[in-house]
Amino acid sequence: MTEMHNNKYIEGKETITFVGEEFADKLVIASEDKNEVCGLMFGNDNHVTKITMVKNEKPSPVYFEFGAMEAGEAIFAAMQKGLKLLGVWHSHPNNEPNPSMTDYEWMEEHKGVWTIYSPRFKKWASWIRVGERIHPVMTMIDYGVDFDQMYKRYQDIKNG
Repeated sequence: MTEMHNNKYIEGKETITFVGEEFADKLVIASEDKNEVCGLMFGNDNHVTKITMVKNEKPSPVYFEFGAMEAGEAIFAAMQKGLKLLGVWHSHPNNEPNPSMTDYEWMEEHKGVWTIYSPRFKKWASWIRVGERIHPVMTMIDYGVDFDQMYKRYQDIKNG
């Protein structure tokens, strides 16, 4: 991924900030799926400005796997807009937003910040793996709208 996996996150000197309504939109979608929902986070510096969903090729409530072609296309499209791949996001439908053993293993291969959302507990958390250890990353959300309002709006649209 990028050079984002460095000590300034571990030392608490930097946060990852989600900017725009897009983050709230993805949380709403994730909250309605019984399987893990996944995607990629793009932006510059530590500001996530684009969040893509990537199809979970192995739908499961406890596992996700990106389609390589779709993930590659998302990365290419973001790079064309001058954005960098900052990390991975996915949901844990029935568990706390803590990395699983599978997440731990994948974090070695897909470096960067990992953000996990738990619809059941209505919480999210961001993590980074450095060496053999996983560290929490401070996360700020700047989506400009109230999440409950966003969810109600989504439900209104969905129900016609």
